[in-house]
Amino acid sequence: PDFAIFGQKDYQQLVVIRRMVKDLNLDVKILGHPIVREEDGLAMSSRNKYLSIDQREKALVLNRTLKHVKSLCAAGTVATAELKTAAEAMIGSVDGVAIDYIEIVHPDSLEALERIERSAVMAVAVRVGETRLIDNISLEC
Repeated sequence: PDFAIFGQKDYQQLVVIRRMVKDLNLDVKILGHPIVREEDGLAMSSRNKYLSIDQREKALVLNRTLKHVKSLCAAGTVATAELKTAAEAMIGSVDGVAIDYIEIVHPDSLEALERIERSAVMAVAVRVGETRLIDNISLEC
């Protein structure tokens, strides 16, 4: 193929595929497609069908948290520990939502960052009931 499109919802996969194509010197352009969201802000996923109405409402904390952290970053908060603490507090305040991970990483290397110098990606995975959901957002500070 001349190009391949990968969704940005699974950001880590997109970065790994880009790196693999570069390392193997493949003549394929890898394009990232922006996250597609439902009307309520939940990232589209085949897993959403496993959520009950109550669980789906609880899952919306993901998008609210991502937007909140983005606003904190835009306002000048660059310490990732502080941003992650804010995210943990928001998600942790919703009963029935368990955090698998919250990471703030370099957008190309996926290395965990202590401070955001220019840009980063916050990636989040949670469990709502038995359903594992992932989401992420680009941060520009």
